[in-house]
Amino acid sequence: MNNNDYNQEPIYVDTETIGLHGLITLIQYARGNGEITLYSPWNTPVGETIALIESFANNPGGFVMFNAAFDWFHLYKMWTSY
Repeated sequence: MNNNDYNQEPIYVDTETIGLHGLITLIQYARGNGEITLYSPWNTPVGETIALIESFANNPGGFVMFNAAFDWFHLYKMWTSY
């Protein structure tokens, strides 16, 4: 599989937050059938977190979320807050 094929796969995303309106504490994601990554935005430089969120939004294969309205709201809130 080359890089172009890999980029056509969806990204599976889930977030954990502090309550319904709080901040994201953990982003869990997997690209296609790849390994699940547990990503802590509080232990990572801001630029890397922004790039990660943008990679979800710009992925040609789209993204899959169980409760997309909730997760995307919090991802967007984090992206615009930085």
